[in-house]
Amino acid sequence: MRTHATWMLALTLVASPTLGFGADSAVTASAQEELHLQNVELTASGSLKGQLVTNAGQALPNVKITIRSQSELQKVGQQITTDKDGRFQATGLKTGTLVLKADKETYAVRVWNAGTAPPKSISTIALVQTDGQEVVRGNQFTDRIQGLSRRQQVGLGLLVAGAIIIPIALQDAS
Repeated sequence: MRTHATWMLALTLVASPTLGFGADSAVTASAQEELHLQNVELTASGSLKGQLVTNAGQALPNVKITIRSQSELQKVGQQITTDKDGRFQATGLKTGTLVLKADKETYAVRVWNAGTAPPKSISTIALVQTDGQEVVRGNQFTDRIQGLSRRQQVGLGLLVAGAIIIPIALQDAS
């Protein structure tokens, strides 16, 4: 009986943080997409520097890239061409979300004026041309966890906690 009370107390302590999550709403699709935008700091002159590469990291020379502001997608965007090393530089940009289109692929970045970008921002961006192939990145697992709603995250946490606690309880009972 003492073992059952101990495990009920442990389960209550694990589950009690979920009480505060009941009022949270699920993350909307648009907010979730926003979480994955890369923050890039523009140069002092308002330029965006980057490189276009393949999945294997090979530079893609002479590719036209069209850059538009997300708020003005209907307007003709700035067109630039990558150099022999796949590098590019777009000038005269303003802060906000930019949409870059290279061949058939579209990329989105959030750009900031020099000195105003968040601490983990980058100063140059690499655009990876996948040609329809799946790209596996190191943060894929954490992206999937972050894509879950708060209730799903808590449920997953309880499932993992149960998978740890139940075998221990069964071993103690025998």
